[in-house]
Amino acid sequence: MRPVFENVFSYWRDSGVPIVAPLAEAEIREKLEVAGLCVGEDYINFLAVVGGMADRDMSLDLWSVWPLDLVLEENRILRGDGVYFADWLINSHLHLLRREETSRSSVWVDGFDSKGPHRVADSLLEFWTRYLGRDESIGVPFDDERQANQSAQTRPTSRPV
Repeated sequence: MRPVFENVFSYWRDSGVPIVAPLAEAEIREKLEVAGLCVGEDYINFLAVVGGMADRDMSLDLWSVWPLDLVLEENRILRGDGVYFADWLINSHLHLLRREETSRSSVWVDGFDSKGPHRVADSLLEFWTRYLGRDESIGVPFDDERQANQSAQTRPTSRPV
């Protein structure tokens, strides 16, 4: 799992996303337990590697993956059948985790409609692997056109000699 999480971290860093410094696994586990939030070890491992996006940053695909402090704050308010950890387009829809086993969390998307949350990945590892592959069926509408335009603007232009 760790290599995939490190790839997510590298992708965000290389894309200019402000990232919160990760905490130690023991501290993450303790804070989640005190808050009564139950997740698999995979999410604790993820936070210990990646940390989360700073200040609800949505510069990458209009999607924000929350650092632990924001996870704790939002889940005090939202209280659902799982642990909310990310949002797209300022809470248009949220991603949440449900602990399936001690080691594994499934990932769900909650669009706050009459259908309720629906599963998008059987594990956090599957979710991040598909995220890195730009698979929009995980509930992240990737903004490739906007990113292509930003890349074009930062590319050096050639001038005739």
